[in-house]
Amino acid sequence: MVTLFGPGGVGKSRLALQIASESLDRYRDGVWLVDLNTVSTGSEVAGAVAQVLRLPDVSGRDAATAVIEATLHRTTLLVLDNCSP
Repeated sequence: MVTLFGPGGVGKSRLALQIASESLDRYRDGVWLVDLNTVSTGSEVAGAVAQVLRLPDVSGRDAATAVIEATLHRTTLLVLDNCSP
C-alpha cells in the first residue's frame, strides 16, 4: 500500500494515474480506479469498490466480503482516489 497525501492541486491524482498506467502489464487481472469523491463515510468505500469492479449486486451482504472474495486470488491494482478524513 502506498498513500499519497498533500494539499489539493499538487498532482497526487495525476501521479497515481501515471503509476497505474505504467503498471498495467504487472497486474494481469486489471488496474482499477475507484473515485471516492462522492463517498461520505468509510462504510461506503467497499460498495464503491464493488461497483467499479462490476461485482454482482452485493445488496443484502457485506460489500467488503464480496470485494475480498472477488480479489483474493487475483493480481489486481486498486487506486483509491479522493480519500479524505
